Amino acid sequence: MNTLLAMSQDSLLWKPNKVITLIQNYHQIETDPEGNIYLIDSKKNKITKLFIENNYDSTYTIGGMSGRQEGFLHISQLCSKNRQTIYVLDDAQRRITLLNTNLKVTGGLSFLTADGDEADIMPINFEVNGAGELFVLNGLDNKIYKFDNNGKQVTAFGGQDYGDGNLANPVQIAISDDNKIYVLDTLDAEIKVFDMYGIFLEKIFIKKNMDNSKKISLFAKDLIMQDNKTFIVLHLPTLKTISLDIPVPLQQYTDISVNKIGIYLLIDNKIYIYHSSL
Repeated sequence: MNTLLAMSQDSLLWKPNKVITLIQNYHQIETDPEGNIYLIDSKKNKITKLFIENNYDSTYTIGGMSGRQEGFLHISQLCSKNRQTIYVLDDAQRRITLLNTNLKVTGGLSFLTADGDEADIMPINFEVNGAGELFVLNGLDNKIYKFDNNGKQVTAFGGQDYGDGNLANPVQIAISDDNKIYVLDTLDAEIKVFDMYGIFLEKIFIKKNMDNSKKISLFAKDLIMQDNKTFIVLHLPTLKTISLDIPVPLQQYTDISVNKIGIYLLIDNKIYIYHSSL
């Protein structure tokens, strides 16, 4: 598979394989390994799925009313790493909901007590590995809590007293194909790397123009850091970086999603798809 460093800036930003025009604006975009697209309407707290098997012409929408089983108060993140389950974080309800491929609720993990009181975990970000294990970033103590695929807590790591693996202000987690956990720590201007058991492996220092990144994504052996104006691509084997300017006015750019198929840019009311085979 090509890496982003092997792609020219022109081929990446100006020659999409497909452009999808949407009937409304959305605020977040995510994709699954098969190339299905999930769009999040943060104002109405709805999720719309665009099915790749019908060339994205077929859609299905859930959410909106928090009183329903599939309702949400505030969708902050969606993740799909396998072909069976979609994970949705509602940070207002402190809950991760599990959906099947038809967006039907199959389970969930609540971070409230049985009485509805707030527990010791305030999830601000999470990731899922290929085995269905959840890694939840806790905004209360800056630790990462690992749960098995039955929802049982296995371990916790990071935080303020974890040696070289201290996390001062972690904002996002990303898991690579070789099962390494990359944690963006904006206060220390570092990316901390752990294994699946929470053992600290290394730290990657990031440049000052990279420490305001809002989102990190993994694409083959490249790590993409996104801020409001540029994509900064870090090639992990060599730690070489390049910057790719967002090719639209700042107010139009919305979000990015990457997977093994390619790169998906949500710009205004359009999705631009760039295949990795370019």
